[in-house]
Amino acid sequence: MSSGFVPEVAMIRVIVSEAAALASLSLFAATILVWAQMLGQAGF
Repeated sequence: MSSGFVPEVAMIRVIVSEAAALASLSLFAATILVWAQMLGQAGF
């Protein structure tokens, strides 16, 4: 239980959580764009 590893683990967790949030956000944006294109082609 060395305290030297705690900041590194915290940094990794922050980076992973931010990467996951960014991935989900980009996936959400891509879904919105696809839906907008489909609705635009359908005439709505």
